[in-house]
Amino acid sequence: MAGIDGFGTPPPDTLAAIRQVFFEECSDHLREFEAGLSALEAGESDPETINATFRAAHSIKGGAAIFGISLLARCAHAAETVLSRMRDSGVIEADAIPVLLRAVDVLSDLAAAAREDRELAPELVDQIITELEGTGLCHSAIAAPLDDEFDDGIEFTPLVVEFESLSEMSTWAVTFRPHASLYDTANEPLLLLEQLEALGD
Repeated sequence: MAGIDGFGTPPPDTLAAIRQVFFEECSDHLREFEAGLSALEAGESDPETINATFRAAHSIKGGAAIFGISLLARCAHAAETVLSRMRDSGVIEADAIPVLLRAVDVLSDLAAAAREDRELAPELVDQIITELEGTGLCHSAIAAPLDDEFDDGIEFTPLVVEFESLSEMSTWAVTFRPHASLYDTANEPLLLLEQLEALGD
């Protein structure tokens, strides 16, 4: 991974490119999120529809947390929690769907604001989280601000990689063996591979 400095942080242009990829994927996830909710609202009861909708919210939350976009991560986490409880119970809570659809609108506004380096009023997030809590499927703990202890259910310790002569390295061999818990929390390994591919050959 050319350009890695002594602290294991990609150079600004590389980081900016990865961030851009996140926002593009976020738009896709938002479309999938809304499509899933619309299907559930229309009476769809296939568990995979709930799973796909949950994964969309989960992916938005995870990416936003990585880039420190806390308002976006908080809102996505709140929506994800509601979907998780519906998924676990196997019961589609019709009253929660309109609230989740409003959450998609807020998430879209938050993503657009972050992409353009604008600030969006935190009150908007607090309001939609309050509405999500009102469904009875979302616990109040998610309203707390995100911090360094944001837990995605997987233990991860970043390692610094240093090479004396990085220019001589032309090929990388990456071994990836995810634990079963990765799938239990609806993480998608393909997204990690796509992010890696986006860094270049």
